[in-house]
Amino acid sequence: MGRLHVKERGKSAGAASLVKFKVRVGDQVVIVAGRDKGKVGEILAIDRIRGRVKVKGGCMSVRHQKPSEANPEGGRMRQEASLHISNVMHVDPQTKKPVRVRVERRDAGVRALVAKGSNLEVRVL
Repeated sequence: MGRLHVKERGKSAGAASLVKFKVRVGDQVVIVAGRDKGKVGEILAIDRIRGRVKVKGGCMSVRHQKPSEANPEGGRMRQEASLHISNVMHVDPQTKKPVRVRVERRDAGVRALVAKGSNLEVRVL
């Protein structure tokens, strides 16, 4: 396997940083670049070291599986491959289009992700 490429921050030379994202597992996002541009799906997994996410129904790849006891047929299995985080954006609740979000304080100190265009709440943090 190849080397793991990570973004290095700070003074320690080899320390891998875990990048913070505004997306979480279960969020609705739209793919904004690549062959699946325009598809809307749910975040299935996040890899904070590599800066990648898996989107349900997006970036499907084919894995060739040998027959085994668990899968006696074998064959070609379709599964989601990961996308870079910069290729997905939150979905605006009103227009269903890609939108940038900001963190905003609500009443009683509750923080929420708010769509910048429509000022509607995307998710409570």
